[in-house]
Amino acid sequence: MPSCRALQARRTNVKLCDASTTQASYLIADMFRLSHIVLASQTYSLSICPVMESLLSEMKMLNLQNRHIALVENGSCACTVGDLMEDCIDENMKDMEVLNEHLSMSSPLPDSKGREVGSLAQAIADSMGEATCDCSKRFEKKQKQEEPEKRF
Repeated sequence: MPSCRALQARRTNVKLCDASTTQASYLIADMFRLSHIVLASQTYSLSICPVMESLLSEMKMLNLQNRHIALVENGSCACTVGDLMEDCIDENMKDMEVLNEHLSMSSPLPDSKGREVGSLAQAIADSMGEATCDCSKRFEKKQKQEEPEKRF
């Protein structure tokens, strides 16, 4: 995927997974380790592709939160999947920041979209500089807050 190469050029640690061939449990495990996620899907009968819809459902059920999400949509005539995924994330998940830059394309990605891919990659890289998503520190902080006060 061109955006992966664009992110790697910015010295960003990138892992590319195909939701149609990778078990959702592996994808979710990676999502819990990462602060930034790119979700890419094609429009499927004016809706979200069933595989991506299932992944979004898993993310909701397992209460994935506090992540930055970038969306890539693919469709030839009525490309609506990006908005549908954003609505699903906004309505069902806590503290998920969907980046404003959506990449919309129709297969295959034409050379003219190179600037948009670069813009999306830059937005992701910029948000990584702003975000501090050290999950272990958040977990420790939450545990300290939940510990009962000790009285002597």
